[in-house]
Amino acid sequence: MESTMEPGSESTEDFSGYLLAQEVLCGFLVLSLVAVCAGLLYQALALSRLLRRERHVRQFAPRAGLGMPEADLQRLLSHPAPCGPGGEGHNECCVCLQEIAPSSPSLQLPCCSQLYHHHCILQWLSVVARCPMCRQPVRPSTMTVPMEEHLLEGRS
Repeated sequence: MESTMEPGSESTEDFSGYLLAQEVLCGFLVLSLVAVCAGLLYQALALSRLLRRERHVRQFAPRAGLGMPEADLQRLLSHPAPCGPGGEGHNECCVCLQEIAPSSPSLQLPCCSQLYHHHCILQWLSVVARCPMCRQPVRPSTMTVPMEEHLLEGRS
């Protein structure tokens, strides 16, 4: 009993099963790729929203309720920086970390008697109404004593 089969008929059936498995696998890979791309797009959008929200947080600008009012800042008058021992200025502004030249516009906070460049401390106080060194609250009412009196108090 010989079976007469057409040559290639058996291989065609096996080949169609192989094609079906290949199509299923290819479809699964395409769906996985689409899912990964969708996840990456979602993460990129979330990062974009976060960066847009954080963009203005690090700017050195007045914030409502934390800094001193503009009217109070304008009342803080500058004084010429005193000369240090030997006629040289040895004061450093802790806001900008630069030396304060003698006779340059400066301001001294009464809380810790630290000397600052006038423009530096005004910018600082417009953002945070606290001393940059000791973190004590700075009130305009405590700034009414002239700098010369603070310097005399420090020498006694």
